[in-house]
Amino acid sequence: MAVVCYFAFSPRPPGLHFDQADKLQHIAAFLCLSICAALSLPQGPARLGKAGLAMLAFGVLIEIVQFYVPERSADWQDVLADGVGIVAGLLLVAAACRRWPGHDPDPR
Repeated sequence: MAVVCYFAFSPRPPGLHFDQADKLQHIAAFLCLSICAALSLPQGPARLGKAGLAMLAFGVLIEIVQFYVPERSADWQDVLADGVGIVAGLLLVAAACRRWPGHDPDPR
């Protein structure tokens, strides 16, 4: 999470722009973050929901802070890309936990 914060809250270095890969970077970062968040919470029916909401709130916070960082801007499309990464990460956790019994994050 510290690495994501560093890149999200730092002004962009001059002449170095990754606009074309920006959304893929958001998806990849939040996929990894959501997996870590889900696996760090105790097992239970609300684990995936809590992890997903926490990561979405973090994505929104990043965009709010970037609005005030020089040479950065807030972008709702970044939050959408974060959401895609979050959903993908949580689906991977759910699939893995169903594959290995006894680790199901959402028993019903």
